[in-house]
Amino acid sequence: MTDHLVPLICAGILILLIALVMVSRGSRPFSAYRRKRLMTQHETVMYHKLVKALSGTPYIVCPQVSMAAVMDVRSGMENSRRLGLRNRFDRKIVDFVIADADGHARLLVELDDSSHVLSKDRDRDEITRDAGYTTLRYRKAGKLDPRDLRRDIAEIIRAQD
Repeated sequence: MTDHLVPLICAGILILLIALVMVSRGSRPFSAYRRKRLMTQHETVMYHKLVKALSGTPYIVCPQVSMAAVMDVRSGMENSRRLGLRNRFDRKIVDFVIADADGHARLLVELDDSSHVLSKDRDRDEITRDAGYTTLRYRKAGKLDPRDLRRDIAEIIRAQD
């Protein structure tokens, strides 16, 4: 072996060892993807308050649900119109869905922050209302009392039954 190949072979072995260590630790050396939080800190506070508010009831809290998971466009219309209507919501996310024990969504909960735009929120609420959902909107999760949340949710569910 010539002297100029030795450094290249050593560098290749070193790169291979580094890659093996990274893979063994569960990370990928050249991935374009990364993990992120499921909920913001503000949403996490709200999640725990909703769970507390619904303890002892047959309802569950589902965070970060795709609107396409809880609604669809009726059939029987032209395909381009159907796709246009579906595109209005299919990539949007609802902060929280309150579902019954059978997995049916009963109502939606949105935690509004400074990023929310009132006109867009109205449009979303109109779409979900047309699908039969009521959306509860709150601003400050930290200041909410779980008993008030429980009361608000119970009023809506009673009105649906």
